[in-house]
Amino acid sequence: MAALRIKLTEPVKTFVEVNAAQAGCSPDDFVQCILEDFEVATEKRRLNQMLLEGYEQLRQGRGRVMRDKDWQRLEQRIGKKATGATK
Repeated sequence: MAALRIKLTEPVKTFVEVNAAQAGCSPDDFVQCILEDFEVATEKRRLNQMLLEGYEQLRQGRGRVMRDKDWQRLEQRIGKKATGATK
């Protein structure tokens, strides 16, 4: 695992140490968990925004609803890309 050295204000350092102790982990692990949670939350916000944009496009008649056949084709394309196969 890569190391990153950061400077914290004293109140933030205390917050990390206290909460890490309560969680039963090291301050490093606590900060890692916070950052992972932030990453997940960021991805959820991005996905939500994409869904809202898609809904708005459908509402304005600029899109279409995905059918089972569409999802199957998409899954096949993703599967091919995941295995490194080409069209």
